Amino acid sequence: MSKNNVRLMAHLVAGFPDKNGFLQALQALKDGGADTLELQIPFSDPTADGPAITYANEEAIRNGFHVAQIFDYIKHAKNIGFERIVVMTYANIPFVYGIKKYVQDMKNAGVSAILAPDLPIEDEENFYQSAFDTGIDPMPVAVINMSEERIKLLKQKPFKKIYIAIRAGITGKQTALDPNLKLFFEKFTGYELYAGFGIKTPEQIKELSTYADVLVVGSYFTETIINAVKQKTDIYAEVKAAISYLLKN
Repeated sequence: MSKNNVRLMAHLVAGFPDKNGFLQALQALKDGGADTLELQIPFSDPTADGPAITYANEEAIRNGFHVAQIFDYIKHAKNIGFERIVVMTYANIPFVYGIKKYVQDMKNAGVSAILAPDLPIEDEENFYQSAFDTGIDPMPVAVINMSEERIKLLKQKPFKKIYIAIRAGITGKQTALDPNLKLFFEKFTGYELYAGFGIKTPEQIKELSTYADVLVVGSYFTETIINAVKQKTDIYAEVKAAISYLLKN
């Protein structure tokens, strides 16, 4: 459990801004109170991501990142104390890698859950079932304006964890919390609920922590890293200050 009883899942793009900078940010997040890591495998067309994370994906790829390197980053995260790691990427990567091999390799690496935000529930190419069979949790995305029909379809599969996007669109934009958000969360009673998309203030953290089990913050930290690189300031110090602000440590 992180400080102030807020469970925070911090999102980082593997290999961004480079290996050393990534490791500095990773350590800062752990020291600052994040207890879960969402580790993104860089992809060339990250359709659900806003400008900051898209830039981070592109930079990591330009710097030579390749998919097999993700296991080194998982190992680093576990070595500094992240016991819960969620690996996120877009569906093309596990499909090219081989779905069964992908989920098995993630399980063997000690990953807690896997997430592919562009993967439709209706046509998921056996990704979810392969994960269930392997004993790793696949995490579907539920969006606040999701239809009752699609919610019913989601509930037909034995998911344990659900990522709730607290608004439609891409990551990174400031989110004004929908007054119906609490009612939407209540539709998923009994699941472990992760809430994200645009969380950038302590006030959002405080309100959402009453609805969700885990709060997900990504663009806010990625923007912090981008600014630190541009201003040539210390990445560890900047990220540590950013998470301290969010959690009011």
